Amino acid sequence: MDLRLKFNEDAENYDKWRPTYVPELFDEIISYSGIDETKKTLEIGIGTGQATLPFLQAKCKVTAIELIKKDCKKIENTIKSYGFKNCYSKLFFQTRIFTADGYISLLNTYSDHRAMPIKAKTALENGIADAINSFGGILHVYDTMDLYLAQKP
Repeated sequence: MDLRLKFNEDAENYDKWRPTYVPELFDEIISYSGIDETKKTLEIGIGTGQATLPFLQAKCKVTAIELIKKDCKKIENTIKSYGFKNCYSKLFFQTRIFTADGYISLLNTYSDHRAMPIKAKTALENGIADAINSFGGILHVYDTMDLYLAQKP
């Protein structure tokens, strides 16, 4: 089974339940790079495109492709080796609150979870829902978004 294909089975739930990006993250990118209507951007790993809108709103030309996810530290080292400068990273945080049903919906946006044998998947989901409900019915998820930026002179 090719897990790369599992994402497209439930893109609507992905957009509903997966973390969105905080506006400050895009403000940082646009400020750092001077993006405006005269610039071109390349988005690698477009997914459902939720990160594309701020660049379109900045009126720049966007080229976006979908590739397999790479380790961020490896990418940072790779881009430096190609002459990129001013490499830096910054963390952004947000907290999301889920009911048991909402959290199960989130889990079903992950390809590996969707690919589980149905009997095991159902048992796992029921156990998770029971655990959340036994602790008040609310689960806090603390998201960390890693931003890596670099410029090529």
